Parts: sequence; structure tokens; C-alpha cells
Amino acid sequence: ASAVLSAWVIWDCVVDDSMGKDIWSDPAFKVYRGLGNLILLLWCWGINMMVWRSVGIDYERFLNLTPAQAGSDPCYAIWSEANDLSIAFLLSFICFWKALRGVFLQQYATELAHLFPFSLFVYVMYRAVTPWSERKLLYSSIRDVMQAPWGTTKFKEGYVGDILTSTPRVLIDLIFSVGYFAGGVKAWSRHSFHATALALDKDTVQTNVFFAELIVPAVTILPLWWRFLQNLQRSYDTRERWPHLGN
Repeated sequence: ASAVLSAWVIWDCVVDDSMGKDIWSDPAFKVYRGLGNLILLLWCWGINMMVWRSVGIDYERFLNLTPAQAGSDPCYAIWSEANDLSIAFLLSFICFWKALRGVFLQQYATELAHLFPFSLFVYVMYRAVTPWSERKLLYSSIRDVMQAPWGTTKFKEGYVGDILTSTPRVLIDLIFSVGYFAGGVKAWSRHSFHATALALDKDTVQTNVFFAELIVPAVTILPLWWRFLQNLQRSYDTRERWPHLGN
């Protein structure tokens, strides 16, 4: 299903885009970019697990993961979840694209097309925290990275720290999405929840001074700073300069 929907998206957005390239400038595409990269990260996590299993690395012990049951492959569970999210992402993207171009929902206001990325964002954020018993290790690991150099920095914390240094663009898009939808809902509530008052076709976040001059620089620099502190801690704990100071 994901492959078919991907082919549909490629055809509509690349090959058959004569009905309007200008919609690529719509701020909602930043929402899709952030969520798409997040889902791609989940696919890559499954590939990481597959490679570690194939060479016999005991990653479950290093990452404090619950050992998989005998005869089961945890990679497929990860890929199954990534596939579910990919289907939701692609369906939402196609519906948004066609609604914005006027292919369907013609009797409704164009602003309602932005309900597709909004509903997708809510769904992905819900899946990111539920079930909490399976998700809490991720957030506790991020917390451990932020505690450097006073916390613990072993394989798990170093691995998560490395990933965080590669995700500022994703995190910025996700923070943008929160502000973007919050602004739209606020404008909607001020106008008695009239459909045309959603104002989600306007980008009021990117030009916001707080977002542009504080949040974006902070999200860009902090992962690198945390990784730097982790390497200082590893150098101190192991009494070895190399490779930690080099990193």
C-alpha cells in the first residue's frame, strides 16, 4: 500500500503538477516535511536493528531494550509501525494536495484543506507517546543526553546524542507545526469557528522574531552542545583523550 501511494504522490506532485506548482510554497508543506522525516527516521531505526542483528551485536543490552521473544524479529514490528504511519502520511498528503488544487471538496472553503495536515500531525504525535510503556525509554534517553556531563554517557546515550545532532531540521519543522496550528486554531476561535478563519494558508511563524531568532538557533546548537559535553564526560570517565576529544 505504501509503494502504491508513493507512486501516486510522485505522479501527482512531480509528473502531473500542471495545475499549480505554487502550492509548494504553502506553509503546510513544512508540516509534511517534518513528519515525513520523522517517519523516515523510524524506517532507518528498523534498518539499524537489522544490521546489528545480522552481525551479532547485542544491541538490546547496550540500549536497555526488552529482549525480543525467541523466534520473533523486532525489525518487522518497527517496519510495520513505520508502514502504518507512511500510509497515513501519504493519504493525508494526497488529500491535501487535491483539496488545495480544487480536485475535490470544491463546495467547501479552500482553508479546510489544511485540516488534513492538522489531523495527521495530531495522529503522529499521539502515536509518538502511546503506548507509553514502549515509548518512555526514548524520552528518558533524550533526558539522559541533556544531563551531560553530569549524567551517564554510555553506548545508549552516545547513540541517541549522535541522532539528535542530525535532527535539528526535523525538530524545527515540528516546533513550527505546533506554532502554526496553534495560531490557526486561535484565529479560528476568535471568529466563531468559521471555516474561512482558519488562516492556515498564511505563515505567521517563520517570520516571528521569537521563533526565528531564539528557537531556531537554540534547536540547531543545543544537540551539538550536548554531544560535545558527552565527549568531555567520556574523556574524563575513561581518562582517554582519543577518540572522545576528537569527536
